[in-house]
Amino acid sequence: MTNKSNSFIENKTQLIQYFKDGIKKDTDLRIGVEHEKFLFNKTDLKRINYDQIKKIFEILKDKGWEPQLEKDKLIGLKRQNQKITTEPGFQYELSGAPFKNIHSVCSENSSHFNELKEVFKSTNITTSSIAYDPFNKLIDIPKSPKERYKIMTTEMPKRGKLSLDMMYKTAGIQINYDYTSEEDIVKRCIEFLNQPPPRKKYQKKKSQPLYGNIDETPVRFSFKQDDDGTFIEALLITDQKKNKKFWGAGGVGTVKRKRGRPRKDEQ
Repeated sequence: MTNKSNSFIENKTQLIQYFKDGIKKDTDLRIGVEHEKFLFNKTDLKRINYDQIKKIFEILKDKGWEPQLEKDKLIGLKRQNQKITTEPGFQYELSGAPFKNIHSVCSENSSHFNELKEVFKSTNITTSSIAYDPFNKLIDIPKSPKERYKIMTTEMPKRGKLSLDMMYKTAGIQINYDYTSEEDIVKRCIEFLNQPPPRKKYQKKKSQPLYGNIDETPVRFSFKQDDDGTFIEALLITDQKKNKKFWGAGGVGTVKRKRGRPRKDEQ
């Protein structure tokens, strides 16, 4: 079983080997980005449906994109090492190729967006650079025919009351990084946690990292897997003794609470 295999991970040894198989040399490191965007009907800003996404795919086929099917359903396109897919509510996603730097990623995205704008000229469809759909109610959003999304729509609400909003009403960007070792994976995660959130408009004080300043070297870490997927469990050192986020799901550390128990929303 390698990281290119479709085999199921059945034990911890296979899980660790999966990450080891993905280790790259410094000269082979790449970055890949997945860009999601909403597609709306121009007249009423309703989200597009399956027939409309198929029409977009049919137009793009003339530009060298090859259709990707699941059973008899057209669910995406592929061109060399790029893919076009859709999220649960037909959010349009370009899964870009791996590049050496972010400048090439930006060029790829700009080029494809120009390609997409040509499609918009012959359809009643438009897009907007927003991360959350404020125009449509969850119940009114068309659903993708992908089988795994049907399962997720049933199972996700068991884990959180806003999970379906996340699936159907959000669009984001995912960044995929190569790594040179298991330690490098953890280091990159810590670097992300140490980044302060964006400064809000009219905010006077400088933003601070949500979890304090975390030491770059973890005390220990391990790769684990549960029903939600694969994750890294780590014991980290921060310069903050108290932080309410330490009690949240996936917190980066633990602190003893002087009195009382965690609130229900913190468990």
